[in-house]
Amino acid sequence: AHVYYPGLKSDPGYALAQQETTGASGLLSIKLADNIDPIKFVNSTKVFDFADSLGTVSSLVKLPWFKLPEEKRSTSGLTPQHVRIAIGLEDQQDLIDDLAQALTAAEK
Repeated sequence: AHVYYPGLKSDPGYALAQQETTGASGLLSIKLADNIDPIKFVNSTKVFDFADSLGTVSSLVKLPWFKLPEEKRSTSGLTPQHVRIAIGLEDQQDLIDDLAQALTAAEK
């Protein structure tokens, strides 16, 4: 599993984000461990909506690779284990708990 978020010092984009922005956003990507089914994961969330961004303040999960043709997936570096997460205005503990229960539900 891996978290892609320019607000983390360990992220390759951290230095650039520090130069170009005044703070990190509520958008991140994760690469799930191989023992987690990504489709079951997003379908198991209860607080997050499974949708593209519609300019909403709701928290969203998305499979960014889902509609990409296979050749574009390989050149983009996206795998079926990648999930994009947008954080909305819900209670942070509710979001953490929802992600935790979805991970458990999606274990293969």
